[in-house]
Amino acid sequence: MTNGSHRSISDNVIISGPPHPSVLRNPPQFREVPITDLIERADRYVSIEKGAAKLNSAIQEVMTAAEIAMVEHLVQLHNSESARHFRASVKAGPVRPAPKTPDTPTDTGSSSEALGSPPAPCVPSVSITFFWWGFRIHMDHCFCSLINPAAAGVAATVGAVAAIMQAAGLAVAANPYLGLAAALILTMVAWISWADSYCVPNSGANYNQSWTVQGWITTVC
Repeated sequence: MTNGSHRSISDNVIISGPPHPSVLRNPPQFREVPITDLIERADRYVSIEKGAAKLNSAIQEVMTAAEIAMVEHLVQLHNSESARHFRASVKAGPVRPAPKTPDTPTDTGSSSEALGSPPAPCVPSVSITFFWWGFRIHMDHCFCSLINPAAAGVAATVGAVAAIMQAAGLAVAANPYLGLAAALILTMVAWISWADSYCVPNSGANYNQSWTVQGWITTVC
């Protein structure tokens, strides 16, 4: 399932990807539940113990059968062998701190960079966090600027995004989840630019991807 796509489950409910803030959507034929809303409401009913996600049966009191079916699907995918391998490989070290020198200021998840394009050359930095529903990649201001045609001066491609992710420490070629992330990030350059510039000073953006391969961007403010 890709960002913005719909998947019919049951009970006339469709789970959709969250819209871009500037995009208007026509009312759907069925009751639409954005995946971000689904995750927010289900979060208190899902726990992770020893790396395995578990769903509390009390969720039946607050969510429909169709919504629970999607939550259960996300939990199953979190516990799948491919997702376990992904998390283990990242923990083993594919994400590394970006090198820093006095002449090469960089942005990190705990700091921010002044408005405007980062000094050249800059070294992109990322950090990744896992959840029961998927994962989040924090892209620093340098990363956001390198994939922004207005700042970088060139149009990004999937290969270019993957190369920047690789330079930032993500082993894209070795993991299908990250390969899909690179492709989805390419479609969200304008959204990423908006999120990066939303905070003052610029502090990057968060790329979120569910185990069902829906992607969306959030700010770090």
